[in-house]
Amino acid sequence: MTNPRSQAIALQARWSLAEYRDAGAFARFVERLMELAERQRAPDVPCLVAFPEFIGLPLLFLDAPELSGCTNWREAVALLTARYALAAGELMNRFGVGPMRALLLALAERNRDIYCSTFAAAAKAHDCYLVAGSIALPDPPGVGPEDAKVFNVAHFFGPDGSLLGTQKKRFPYGLQGMAEGLDISPAPAGAERAFSTPFGKVGIAVCFDAFQEEVMGALAAAGAEIVVQPTANAHPWDPWQAGDWERGLLEGVRRHSIIRYGVNPMMVGSIFSPADEYTCQGRSSIIAKAEANAGSAVYLARASERHWGEYGQEEAIWALLKE
Repeated sequence: MTNPRSQAIALQARWSLAEYRDAGAFARFVERLMELAERQRAPDVPCLVAFPEFIGLPLLFLDAPELSGCTNWREAVALLTARYALAAGELMNRFGVGPMRALLLALAERNRDIYCSTFAAAAKAHDCYLVAGSIALPDPPGVGPEDAKVFNVAHFFGPDGSLLGTQKKRFPYGLQGMAEGLDISPAPAGAERAFSTPFGKVGIAVCFDAFQEEVMGALAAAGAEIVVQPTANAHPWDPWQAGDWERGLLEGVRRHSIIRYGVNPMMVGSIFSPADEYTCQGRSSIIAKAEANAGSAVYLARASERHWGEYGQEEAIWALLKE
C-alpha cells in the first residue's frame, strides 16, 4: 500500500420501495447511508466506502406510484411492462427477450444517469473512494439494445466524483441469470481489474464472484490488495448460510498473499414484502490477513449479531487498514 493508513466502511443498506419513489428519494437514501458512514469515520485518514450489490437495480421503479400495492417483483414488472408497453414491447419482439430484460434495456440510460450522478456527488461531497454497489445495465454506455445484453455492473468513484472504472459480474447466481428472474447476462472472462488508489489497489468481486477462484485469482494477478464484495443475498441468514459464506471472500483473502483486506457490504430488507423472493439478509464484514499467519484471515469488523433469520438491520461497520 502506498499510504500506511486508510479506513474502510461497509454499508449494510436496508432497501424498500420508499427509497426508490423518485430520484430525490434515492439521493436521500444514499445520503442517509453516507451520514451513517461519517459517524464511524476517522478524520484525516483516506477512506473507502462500499455499498451493497444491486442498490441501483430498483431505480426501475422510479416515478411509478401504481407499484405501491405490489407484494413482489413479478407483480411490479408486469405493471411496469404495461406502463412502458411501446418501448418494452418493441425490444421483446426485436430480441426475443422477456419483460425484465426489456425493461432494463428500455430504462437503462435514465437509470445510469441517476445512479452515476447520485454516487459521484456522494463521493465528492464526502471526500472518499466509493464502490457504489452495482446496477443492472448494458456496459459500456451505448451498447445494447444492439446485442440485448445487460450486466450486473459495479461502479467505483474517486473523491473528486470521477468514475474510476466499472466491474461486471461474471457469475450471476440463481434467479439473477434466469429469464424468469432478473435475466442478467454473465460477463466474459478476463475483464477483472485492480484500481489504483493512494492506499493500494482495489479490486471488486460482485457477490458470488468472490466464491470463484478464477475471479479471485485474476484480481490477485492484477495486483488487488483490497477486494470489495458488494452483496445482495436473497436468503435467510442462518447457520448454514453463515458457514457457507466463509468459502468466499474470507477464503480468498486467506489463499492469495497479495490480497490483504476484504470488504463485504450486504443488502438487507425487502422492496415489496418479506415474502418476496428478493428479500435479502446478511452480515456485512471487513476481513484482514492475519498478521501472525499469512495463510489465515480474520474479521476486523462485522455487523451486529442477531437471531438467526433476523439479519436485516441497517448499519455501517468500520475498520482501520494498515500497510
